[in-house]
Amino acid sequence: MYKQITTPAIILSRTNFNEVDRIVNFLGPKGQFSCMVKGARKPKSKLAGGIELFSVSQITYLDTNAELKRIVQTKLLEHYGGIAKNLERMLFGYECMRQLKRIVPEMADEDGGDEYYLSLKILLESLERENVGLNLIKLWWQTKTLEFAGQNLELHKDAELKKLFEGQNYSFMMGTARLTPKDGGVINSTAIKILRLMAEGRKPAELAKLKGVEQLSVALYKELEAAVRE
Repeated sequence: MYKQITTPAIILSRTNFNEVDRIVNFLGPKGQFSCMVKGARKPKSKLAGGIELFSVSQITYLDTNAELKRIVQTKLLEHYGGIAKNLERMLFGYECMRQLKRIVPEMADEDGGDEYYLSLKILLESLERENVGLNLIKLWWQTKTLEFAGQNLELHKDAELKKLFEGQNYSFMMGTARLTPKDGGVINSTAIKILRLMAEGRKPAELAKLKGVEQLSVALYKELEAAVRE
C-alpha cells in the first residue's frame, strides 16, 4: 500500500502530458520532485488550482518510489499573481526557478532543500511587492546563489586579508567576488553594510527601507555579476 505524504511546495515548472494531464516539478523543504497531476487541464479539475506558477501550495501525493509521484490533493496557500503583471519581474522569477531546478538535489529522506525552498519563497514575496525594487531583489538573489555554491562573500577583510577600512572604497576582485581597495570604487561603507545585512538574513522588503538602497543596488549588482562570471 502506497504512503500518502503531505508537504508545502512551490511549483518550479509544468509540462503538458497527454490530452488533460500535467507533469509538475515541485520544490519542497526536502528537495525537488516531480509529480503526475491527472486531469489537471480539465475545466473542472479540483487539482488545477493548487499547481499555479508563482504559488505556494500544500500538496498530497502517493509515494510510489517511482520517479514520478502521483498527486491526489492540492490546496493553494499563497499565490503571487502580481508578479505576472510586470514582465521584467516575471521573467526574472522564471529564470530563478530554472536556476534552482538545475542545482537543487532530488528529494531525500533527510532535509535537502529547505534553504532553497525558503529562499524561493522570499524571492516570490519580494517580487510581488512593488515597493521593493527589482535591482535590490537581483542583488539579494545573487548573494543567495553564491551561498548555495558555498562562496559566501568575505565582508570583513579584503583580498589581502586586511581589515576593511571605513573610509576606503572597494571593488570586487574579478573571478573571486572578494573585495579589493579601489579609489572611486562603488563599494563604500554603506554598500558593505547592506551586503552584511543580506548575509545576516535580512529580506529585500526590510532592506528596501534603507535610504538610497535601490540606486546603490544597481551598481552593486552589475559589479558583482561581472565579477562572479569571470
